[in-house]
Amino acid sequence: MEQGSELTLFVSSGPSSVKVPTVEGSTEQAARQRLQERGLKAATETVRTEDSSLDGVVLSSNPEGGESVDANSTVTLRVGSYRAPPTAAPTTAPPATEPPATQPPVTRPPATTRPPTTSPPPSTTVAPTTTELPAGD
Repeated sequence: MEQGSELTLFVSSGPSSVKVPTVEGSTEQAARQRLQERGLKAATETVRTEDSSLDGVVLSSNPEGGESVDANSTVTLRVGSYRAPPTAAPTTAPPATEPPATQPPVTRPPATTRPPTTSPPPSTTVAPTTTELPAGD
C-alpha cells in the first residue's frame, strides 16, 4: 500500500449472535435443516423411548430454543429412538407341589334299613321208633 492511500477498517465486536430455533417435536432431519439455515451445527444424542410415535423426533435441544448463541455454534439434539418394551413370556401355573388330598372312603348305610331276618331252623320231624324186646326170658 502506498503512503497516503485510503484504508477502510472494519472493527468487529465479536462473532455474530444467533437465536437457536425451537425444534422440539420436529423430526431430526427438519431440526438439522432449521439449525443449518441459522448458521448453526447439529450434534445428535439418542434417547431410548418405548413410545413409537417419538421415534426420530427431537425431544429437546441444548441450548434450548430461543437462547442466543454465537454463529457456527453446535446445538445438541436429543432424538427419540423407539425400542419395543420387552414382552413378558406367557406364564403357566406350575404343577402342584402337593399331591391331591385323599379322604378315607365313606361308608354309608343303605338307603333303607330292615331288621335282619332270621328264619327258624328247618323243622325236623323225628319219627317215633319202637324197639321190641324179646319176651320173657
